[in-house]
Amino acid sequence: MSDRKNTSTDSPSSPRPRRHVIQNAFFSIFSKAQGAVFSYIITRLLLHAMSVEEYGLYSVLFVGIMLNLPYFARLGIPNFLVRFIPELFSKSRFRTINRLFLKANFLQIGVAFLLLMVAFVFAPNIAILIKFPGSETALRIFSIGALAYLVQDNIRTLLSGLFKQRVIFWILFSYNCVRLAAILYVTQFAYSILAIIIAEVAAFLIGLVFYAVAYRWTIRPLIAQDQNQIEHIEWRRFSRYTGLSYVSEIAGALLAAATDLFLVTGILGAVAVGYYGVANRIATMISHILPYQNLRWVIEPLFFSEYGSSKDGSAQFGYSLLVKATSFITLPIGIWLALMAKPVIVHLFDPDYVQAAGILSIMALFLPMVALQQPLGLILQNAERIDLLIYSKVAGVIKIVVGLWLVPKGGAIAMVWISGLAYSLQNTLFYIFTVTKLGIRADLAGLLRLVVNSALTAFLFLQIRDMFTGVGGIFLSVPCFAAIFLAINILLKTFRPEERAFINSRLPYPFWKF
Repeated sequence: MSDRKNTSTDSPSSPRPRRHVIQNAFFSIFSKAQGAVFSYIITRLLLHAMSVEEYGLYSVLFVGIMLNLPYFARLGIPNFLVRFIPELFSKSRFRTINRLFLKANFLQIGVAFLLLMVAFVFAPNIAILIKFPGSETALRIFSIGALAYLVQDNIRTLLSGLFKQRVIFWILFSYNCVRLAAILYVTQFAYSILAIIIAEVAAFLIGLVFYAVAYRWTIRPLIAQDQNQIEHIEWRRFSRYTGLSYVSEIAGALLAAATDLFLVTGILGAVAVGYYGVANRIATMISHILPYQNLRWVIEPLFFSEYGSSKDGSAQFGYSLLVKATSFITLPIGIWLALMAKPVIVHLFDPDYVQAAGILSIMALFLPMVALQQPLGLILQNAERIDLLIYSKVAGVIKIVVGLWLVPKGGAIAMVWISGLAYSLQNTLFYIFTVTKLGIRADLAGLLRLVVNSALTAFLFLQIRDMFTGVGGIFLSVPCFAAIFLAINILLKTFRPEERAFINSRLPYPFWKF
């Protein structure tokens, strides 16, 4: 992406506020890395303490309620903040940013509170619907956690848009320490499924306090220093973008893992959703340590601050490079996890869940498709073509219809195939719209070479896979697989010369030879 020096439209001589890209990239990586470590430890504690049925209930509540319920209260506001705060940041309009944030946040909290009341009233009906009757108390408690998560996410988005990744890192570290301590105490000394749920929600409420303190200490000084008048706010533009984003998010919830869990538990029952939940948890943990997730909080605000005001095709290079770089990392890791799914579950998690290996293998194969949602959707968001994102969500509707038809016949394996193919259909529509409406293309020839290189790597690794046994073998297989993949990509290069030159210009040494 370009490093050109954009200036404020009101003050041509004033420099762009410092974004500290390298520093923020490191802290974003550290945030995800420490999150993955904490998540692994907590997951191990929960798997050893819970039965398969209990973990199934926990998965449905945690993913389906706590993470998915806020979709209906988000109103598209987080996407609005992600898109426009970096653009206003590039003009040093901190007072305008704060005004937009407060208005949006209060509106969202009001709607979320109403939904919280609905969840409290209809909790018994929801418990029966998800095939866990008697869990209404847990549902109500998790709904409170959902509200706390929603407000947290807004403040995190604000901090991210202002390039405050270091602050986010320390908040997440503090929250994860509190969460681990609470889960450790409950699993060792006072175990019950309800106690686990209370511990999770209490940790979210404490995390919300951390974010509130960070807002006061880091954002308020920027507002006080801003001598600019609050500029005219383009409410019509912002409202259209936010409204369409809300529709897109609601439709996008159909593609999310929570929908898979609801279908599996509703059709197949508690044991099946327990296995599906474990596979989904492992796949999510792996995805969270990948660069596309590690750097998401840096890439999105950087992309929008760089290209947000551009209405031409200047984002072509950054978009194409981002698509290829995301695929270059996620495709080999997805293939490795698919090939090593069984030993990963048996040796790193719990052998009682070995039946989830097949589900995890298929999820891993579709991991690149899940990852590609970000760059493929990012270019449409930048162009403010949220309507095209909405049209692409037809894939979610198809997923539900086909799932209701095939899951009773094919079980959880059918569900994971349907979900992966639905992501693939959505991404295909993303790309078709990007080409036909924006005239922007990715390097399909380079992506095809990458697929071929990954297939060759998988073939060669299969010849030696049985050598890697036990915990040590799993960890040793990672550098071995990576060495094969990188060697093949040096011979059959994936990136174009100008892309390699761009990447090497940002590195201490020009070692990017792929």
